[in-house]
Amino acid sequence: MESFVSVYARRNRGGLPGSRRTRSGIPFLEVRVFKQAPGLALLLLMLAPALAAAQEAPTPAPTDTASVEDRVEDLRQEMNAALADLSARLNEARNRQSQSSLDEAMYPRWSDDLSRTPGLNQFEVDRAYVNVRGTLNRKGVYRITLDADRGTSARLVDFLKYAYGGVAFNPRVTLILGLQSTPLIDFEEGIWKYRFVQEVLSDNEGKLTSSDLGLGAEGTLLPQLAYKVLIANGEGYKSAEIDRAKDFDGRLTWTVLPGLRVSGYGHYGLVDTSAARATALSRHRYAALVSWEQPAYTVYAEALGAQDESRTGAPEVDSGGLSAGGFWEYVSDWRVFGRFDLYDPDRHLADNAHFRGLLGVSYAWGSNIAVALSDQWTTYGALAPDRPTRPDKRPYNPNQIARQVQVT
Repeated sequence: MESFVSVYARRNRGGLPGSRRTRSGIPFLEVRVFKQAPGLALLLLMLAPALAAAQEAPTPAPTDTASVEDRVEDLRQEMNAALADLSARLNEARNRQSQSSLDEAMYPRWSDDLSRTPGLNQFEVDRAYVNVRGTLNRKGVYRITLDADRGTSARLVDFLKYAYGGVAFNPRVTLILGLQSTPLIDFEEGIWKYRFVQEVLSDNEGKLTSSDLGLGAEGTLLPQLAYKVLIANGEGYKSAEIDRAKDFDGRLTWTVLPGLRVSGYGHYGLVDTSAARATALSRHRYAALVSWEQPAYTVYAEALGAQDESRTGAPEVDSGGLSAGGFWEYVSDWRVFGRFDLYDPDRHLADNAHFRGLLGVSYAWGSNIAVALSDQWTTYGALAPDRPTRPDKRPYNPNQIARQVQVT
């Protein structure tokens, strides 16, 4: 027959029914054998010392009231400190979500024309910007920029250069509405770095505008692929809309390697001539840009093309050019820079292109002031329609020494 073992453990002041104690008071284990499973009986025998120790565990002493109050006070202080830290973090996040900043940029210049006698020696302010930029929450952005230049006026005139608001839905898409930068010029100026010395090719030749009214989008399609597109009036920031037609332009930039970028740009627009009872005239712009940018140097090259349909039925005006430039920081804060442009305003005509060159040296006086000394010259073809003339009507090639400053 099978046996069953029953184990009881007790203290010396009494115990379980049927148990006994020793003379010394040490707990006594009583084993009763039944005719059941012997394996279970062996397991219970192994656990018997632990059961006895549990019987002997002393009763916890009453907790001191003063120590409890001290612990409650510590917990209260820790809670207050945690709440204060949380409040500070929330305020910081709230400030980051709604911020604004004010900055400015000025381009004063002192130039001396060496190409004729007597040459023009003048002080001038090429541009003066006042920028207000900000975020309205985690997704809203805005910018307002006032600019000033002389243009065709005898005095400096201020005007609105940028005024837009946008929503950054995610890194892939930011929608912008208003007077905003166009896809190519602002991007190229960020590579050239010397806008205060000379505008980039497309802006300098008047084939593109740096700002226009419209609806734009920008972002990244892939980590290496960025884009910017714009549907705009097409008249630029200096003129009001004069017709129903709109222009569309866009840029794609592929980062091949860190520092090496390849960009393609296209522009298609229509000039509405319905008021003159004529069909709309098309205008096309396209460009390719390659840049190699490193902390100590930058080099880039650009090819630009443009076609403008003629109102008179003559062949469209086919223009274009090449530009290459860059800089080298040979000593800390000191750079040498240069750029060379070749532009033909009408490829259907012979000997009417012009060549522009500039070489200079610049010094960065801290992070906000740059000073540049440059020699800038232009050489015109014999039949170039825009070649300047002296008072005696003889054409000449301009050459000037420019001392320019950028303050930001």
